[in-house]
Amino acid sequence: MKIWNLIKKSTQGHIVAYLISLFIGIVIQALALLQPKFSGELIAGVQKHVPIARIAGFLGGLIILGAVLSAVQQALIGVIGEKTVRHVRMQMTNRFFRMNLLNGEKNSPAWYSQRITNDAELVKAVPSQFLLGVQGAILLLGSGWALLKLDPIFFLIVLVPAFCSVLFVGLVAKPIKKWQNNTQNASMHMTMTVQEATSSMRMLKAYNAVHEEKEKLQSAIRAAYTSGKKLIYLYSAVGPLTEILAQLGNIVAILYGAYLVASGRMEFTVLVMFLMYFSYFSTSTTSVVSALGQLQQAIVGEQRIEDLLLVQTESKSSHTIPILLEKAPEIRFEHISHRYEPDQSNSLTNVNFTIPPNKITALVGESGGGKTTCLSLLERFFDPMAGHISVDGVDLRQIDINELRENTSFVEQDPCILTGTIRENIRLGNPHASDAQISDVLKKVGLKLEGANERTMLNCQVGESGLSLSGGQKQRIALGRALIRMPKLLIMDEPTSSLDGIAEDAIAGLLRNNLDDATVVYSAHRLSLILEADWIVVIKNGKVLDQGRHDDLLKRCEYYKRLIDAQIHSL
Repeated sequence: MKIWNLIKKSTQGHIVAYLISLFIGIVIQALALLQPKFSGELIAGVQKHVPIARIAGFLGGLIILGAVLSAVQQALIGVIGEKTVRHVRMQMTNRFFRMNLLNGEKNSPAWYSQRITNDAELVKAVPSQFLLGVQGAILLLGSGWALLKLDPIFFLIVLVPAFCSVLFVGLVAKPIKKWQNNTQNASMHMTMTVQEATSSMRMLKAYNAVHEEKEKLQSAIRAAYTSGKKLIYLYSAVGPLTEILAQLGNIVAILYGAYLVASGRMEFTVLVMFLMYFSYFSTSTTSVVSALGQLQQAIVGEQRIEDLLLVQTESKSSHTIPILLEKAPEIRFEHISHRYEPDQSNSLTNVNFTIPPNKITALVGESGGGKTTCLSLLERFFDPMAGHISVDGVDLRQIDINELRENTSFVEQDPCILTGTIRENIRLGNPHASDAQISDVLKKVGLKLEGANERTMLNCQVGESGLSLSGGQKQRIALGRALIRMPKLLIMDEPTSSLDGIAEDAIAGLLRNNLDDATVVYSAHRLSLILEADWIVVIKNGKVLDQGRHDDLLKRCEYYKRLIDAQIHSL
């Protein structure tokens, strides 16, 4: 049933191509089944000393036509396979980019990489193996019927090994799926370890921890080798055993046929025909067995692909309210509670505060207090478990998520820089930005690269994931990407964490002087950013202790006063 469901999926969108390939396959097998008959006539003609040119030419034509059709079918089914794997990968990437972040981040990058690359390759074999199995079955039935007509006892002799081969494959199907899944998991773990080691190389060298990480990676390599070796052993047992059974059938068939010819009960030409049909019967049995084994592997790939396709996507309301953020919005958090599963304690508990329009609001508190969770909820990376957030009086969940993000900019604490040029990274914020606009925003955020001037800077490569940039340069690019959108809502998580004091003061002034018509909200630890805010929300252990202006909070909020005093004493 699983194999049939897999085949049905692979035929979707390719029915015509499949039918053409299947028709070609039937013709190929019909041509093959004619060859023993004409071969027998050719031998009989030689024995009787009659002209054989016509029969020889016809037989040669059958062979050539069969080869040409096989080439056409192979090309056609190969394209179907590529289209199948393309479709599967498109499905997975569509799901990947729509997934709910909380659910998606439960899996490692290697988990997704394995399914989009290696597991999809397993499914690629379904079209060819399906047709190989169908053609093998046709040839099996046709040659079996011919053998049965020639000699029923002879047919029973060759049927037993074939039956044993199919039975054996049925017995090893479950272990094949198990070890194929283990091999894919081992490969995924190895890929994940390589990615982790690559991204952590500086830290590993700095702490002389290279040996430990090397052992970890080599352990993953050994695990992949062990798992792969077991799968190879399993397939190595399947192949030779079916080959032994086939050879045994060959030997018995030849001996029995020789006995019949020697005893005068069978003509030599009939023996030749019988042996050719037997060869087809044996070959088609191997083809069917091989196809079943390959389809078992594909089932494993399909099941792993389904794991990705079942990852929950971002929730969208069926009744969105059209809202254009033409002005800086007011935002209210009302009775918000949230918990990261499987944690038992809340990250936020009954949180209530207001972000005033056209002002700068700072979320202040110790690390781990819930500031980043508030910002993530506002960006709708996920929705709260209780309560609601309103934008100008409209529930955030009722606003089209794409429309919301079109008018919002977000700056992460650890800036995400994509491989490519500085221009390409800035244009993520505004794909239509001109070079002049990009250069202007880079001046504002104070980005400088050694050896690059204003004209050449935009074409500078940032390296893989920004590897060639410093932390401060990454943060400036992230800020530039946010500002070039000219958002009505700017959300920032520790936007100056990688900047020095002078640069931080410059960025604080930049936010004040270049966002006249925007609501700005950020989490902040540093004094300069806290003092730059018009409104301050004090958060501790997932609860709002107070909110208001700096001077007022100093007078009435002891926790806030301690935070500020700690900043002043550290100067």
